[in-house]
Amino acid sequence: MKGCGGLFVFFLVGWLPLLGCSVSVQSTQVSFLKGMLEKKDRPPEKNWRVIWDNKEYLGFAVNFDGGTYFANEDGLLVSFDGWQVVGLNLPGLGTNKVSDISYQSQPDGGRVLTYSDRRGKTLSEDLCESWIKKTEIGAPSPKREPEWLQMCQSGDGFYHNEIELNDSGQLVRLVFTVKPKAGQLRMEYIQ
Repeated sequence: MKGCGGLFVFFLVGWLPLLGCSVSVQSTQVSFLKGMLEKKDRPPEKNWRVIWDNKEYLGFAVNFDGGTYFANEDGLLVSFDGWQVVGLNLPGLGTNKVSDISYQSQPDGGRVLTYSDRRGKTLSEDLCESWIKKTEIGAPSPKREPEWLQMCQSGDGFYHNEIELNDSGQLVRLVFTVKPKAGQLRMEYIQ
């Protein structure tokens, strides 16, 4: 997966401390950011498509020890911790946070997902089963099946989250609920 745009990263790292937010950057991240900012002639191509609320955003994937950020220089920021999407910010004026998602792991491997709005107000607490790895049974179907599936129950019914990896174990598609009573966030690697 490729990196993100230097302008967005410069803004994120440079301005957050001034707004009272602490920022921790590791030496490998500093080297990466420095390399991105030095590439003035040709920025990397956006290699992820993010679809939310019938709008499409193109962005980059940036890996870090705790997961992956999907971002662009316009303000898109999807936080993925390796198993859950835990935040969605969209381009717009100011902080356009759609949702924060936190979770508590259960002894059986399941999770209680807590969805909060930009003010920290709890919107929903949903119970999710542990992630299960799907295996092909019988003939392959024309529809691609997710490799990992998480079944969840909310007060409004059932939904599922999906993670799909390629043969090398890299992310290629994610489908997640990020806000109760709203359509799912869909993300896919653009090849």
